[in-house]
Amino acid sequence: MTDGQQSSVLVSTEKWKRRVMGPEDFTETDIVALESARPPADAKALDDELPQTS
Repeated sequence: MTDGQQSSVLVSTEKWKRRVMGPEDFTETDIVALESARPPADAKALDDELPQTS
């Protein structure tokens, strides 16, 4: 969103394919690192910007 307006971006499938990683692209070390990653404490200030879920 930009200035409260939704935006659309066109990306070629060739460019998109180069950026997509599947589960097979991650090592066990990568997965452990991702699962243990936590945001910094000051990121809590942004929680109010997230949509509320029920």
